[in-house]
Amino acid sequence: MVKTFLMKKKQKKNNWLTIVIPCKNEEKYIYNTLESISKQVNVDVETIKIYVADANSTDGTIEKINQAKNDFNLDLKIIKGGPVAVGRNNGAKLVKTPYVLFMDADATLENPMILSYSLYYTLKYKELITCKLKSTSNDFLSKLFFSSFNLIQKYFFFHEKNNQKSKKVKKNDYIFPNNVCAD
Repeated sequence: MVKTFLMKKKQKKNNWLTIVIPCKNEEKYIYNTLESISKQVNVDVETIKIYVADANSTDGTIEKINQAKNDFNLDLKIIKGGPVAVGRNNGAKLVKTPYVLFMDADATLENPMILSYSLYYTLKYKELITCKLKSTSNDFLSKLFFSSFNLIQKYFFFHEKNNQKSKKVKKNDYIFPNNVCAD
């Protein structure tokens, strides 16, 4: 169902999604982040534009980005970054696609269908899409943040479906479990 729907919507080879990734000294993580984007199924990676907003990394981040760009044939451009918000804003200014995804440089898309699911539900219901987050770090603050976000999302995200009044999201209705992992 999702694949057929996406095939009909993407008959042209135009970019439909821009991913903006701010980073600084993310040599250990950025390759895996970009690899997880390349492994999305039912999505032609060539229709995704990626901007990595680098804040003058001093480690091997740039080399890892370029290696991933070549290894996975990504439409990727490194742009000037800064603090995270500046990097996101610099990337957002360049967006020419109907959809944008902001990712952290140490996040991965664990579910290989998350982009196609997200596009399907966005096109079908014209709504903001979110997913459950899972920290792969042992850092207490990271685990606290992700747990808090998931709890808020579970009880406070609403949607309209079938022209009914807004109601709480049902489990797995729009929220796909454990799709994004971050350190």
